Amino acid sequence: MMQHFSHLLDNLYEERTTKRRIRLFADYLDQVDLEDRGTALSLLTGTTRLPKIKSAALLEILKSRTDPVLLEHSRNFVSDVTEAIALSWPGSGDLQISLTEIVDRFVNSSASRLALVTKWLDDLPHNQRWCLLKLVTGALHGKSLGIDPDNARMALADLFYVSAQALAQAWCASEPPYRELFQWLDDQAPKPVSEISKYLPVHPVISVDAPDNAFQPFTLSLAGPLVMVYRMGNEQRIVTLSGDDLTIQAHDLLQNARFEGVMIGSLAIIQNGKALSHNDLTRRLSRPKPTKKLTDELPLHFIALDYLHDGTTNLKSFPLHLRLGNLELQIAKLDHPRFHFGPAIAAPVFDRKGLHGHPLKSITTGIWWRDQTRLCQHETHWFHQPFPPMQSHFILLYVEDKTDGTGKLCTIGVFPHEGNTPVPIGKCLVSANNPDSAAIAKYVKENLVQKFGPVREITHTREQGFIIEVSYSGASASRRHKARLQLNDVGFVGLGLMITPADLPELEELQTELIDM
Repeated sequence: MMQHFSHLLDNLYEERTTKRRIRLFADYLDQVDLEDRGTALSLLTGTTRLPKIKSAALLEILKSRTDPVLLEHSRNFVSDVTEAIALSWPGSGDLQISLTEIVDRFVNSSASRLALVTKWLDDLPHNQRWCLLKLVTGALHGKSLGIDPDNARMALADLFYVSAQALAQAWCASEPPYRELFQWLDDQAPKPVSEISKYLPVHPVISVDAPDNAFQPFTLSLAGPLVMVYRMGNEQRIVTLSGDDLTIQAHDLLQNARFEGVMIGSLAIIQNGKALSHNDLTRRLSRPKPTKKLTDELPLHFIALDYLHDGTTNLKSFPLHLRLGNLELQIAKLDHPRFHFGPAIAAPVFDRKGLHGHPLKSITTGIWWRDQTRLCQHETHWFHQPFPPMQSHFILLYVEDKTDGTGKLCTIGVFPHEGNTPVPIGKCLVSANNPDSAAIAKYVKENLVQKFGPVREITHTREQGFIIEVSYSGASASRRHKARLQLNDVGFVGLGLMITPADLPELEELQTELIDM
């Protein structure tokens, strides 16, 4: 029912830990029927997208029903338009309706969708209006609520006691709203199966502290998702090894995959022979229907790592070195600039400094290796050693107390060679439970320069400043930052109590190292 979904969204917005959010979603799936399970799963994971109604149109209707001045004050106070409309909408009904019926009627409505939503706002109870508005205005983003496809599958695995392998196969063989998937999970039907799902998942990943030199070859592990390019007969798809379909997002890559067979590899954005940042790849794949301008600006490339079928022969029973030999021949035969044979390295490297000048250095996160003697069956393991994050000291510029009480969002900066004003280079979150949070709060109180709402600027000069140490995976170019770059995956390490602003590296020194990263 709609009331259950509304209650779920309320709880997800309030909850901050991923583990708890997964538990909340599993509890929701346990209490609703099959129809609403599938509808909620497809909405939160983004596999179903509804037509949108502009919130401005609803505001115009609301202005005719309530005091427009009071409404404007409500918007300024609440800031979220959908929440302001839900709180200000007059009256309250008692309509009992399912989530699936809401979605089906909204999508298939032949009359005005705006009139239909207006009627629902009149009839629904007060606490369900906000949920409805999130749905119909396109403001529902499951990923921001902690329910992306990976976390949704974790909730399903926990609730129905199924293995990740079986779930990935069934997920890939099902279509939104996943009725076949839930019928199988409820033991009401056999497991959904498709030709492509037979190849999923290829392997479990085991993270280790040190590589085993007996296992060869070593291969660079890239930040992009591991995917399967499947071209057999009339079926052409690109899916992640978890079962998520990227065929539409990567349609330009699939058009150039002129071969018969099944390949495994990583996706990357490569321009002028060098890989762009993982942020660029995420931006590209987050668009459900990328425009031609975006596909030209951020061209997808495929880094091939394994070969499961060559169009005539199933290669999964072949040892690794034979599969890789066939793969290298096929990539050479394909001879397309967007398809590359996975870069093997003669010996393991333990950080990015060992990859100086490598075109994929900026998106390399570690190294893979596999046992050549084992066959490519589901029990095959890929071993992974991630690179350790880099660490450095920076000066603290601004501090913002998170409204949810989870901690302080700290903006860090670096001094340019010529100039006494540091420029921002990234942000990190200092947890409220961290004992160093009190020291930061004390310095902010004693060295406050000015306030910008919840943001506080503190003293940051070459003579005086508060220094913190952070970890980061690398850097990427940024037009929004005066430094023209930003740190990626920034995490708080500790206080630099023995470090002065004069001891910090300058922007130009960092650029030399970070731009190459």
